[in-house]
Order: sequence, then C-alpha cells, then structure tokens
Amino acid sequence: MLSWILFAATYIALGALLIFFSHELATSINRVSMKFYEIFPPIKKRIPLSRLAGTQTNYRISRIYFRLLGAVMLLGGAILLGKVMMYRR
Repeated sequence: MLSWILFAATYIALGALLIFFSHELATSINRVSMKFYEIFPPIKKRIPLSRLAGTQTNYRISRIYFRLLGAVMLLGGAILLGKVMMYRR
C-alpha cells in the first residue's frame, strides 16, 4: 500500500512540475525544432506542418499541451491517491 501512495504522490508531483515548467519546456522545444529544420532543410519541405516550427503558434500549442497533460496527471494521481487511501485491508 505504501508503494501505491508513493507512486500516486510522485505522479501528482510530476503533473504539478509539468504545469509549472510548461513555459520553459515549450520554449525549448520550439528552439530545438527550429534548429533541427535548419540542419536538415529537405525534411522541412516534406513534412506538412513543419512551417510552424519556431513560430508563436507552435509555442502556444506546446504550452497548452503541457499544461493539459500536467492537469490530467495531477487529477489522475489525486484520484489514485484517494482510492488507495480509501482502501481498507
């Protein structure tokens, strides 16, 4: 039971960290995607949505994605923690 509590607490902490650092993660991913397409320009022509690399739209979408993923992780961890705490042996 203790291992499930630790797992749920870790999952909640990771979700909170993902929400907290969503700006830094989105900025870094945006920068890395731009560098990748600068190194390999032929790939950029073949991928349809690669024109969004390095733009404000890509940053916003990434930030929203990380916040939503963090919220789902936070909620899932809280539900799991609640179920574990309510379980009686």
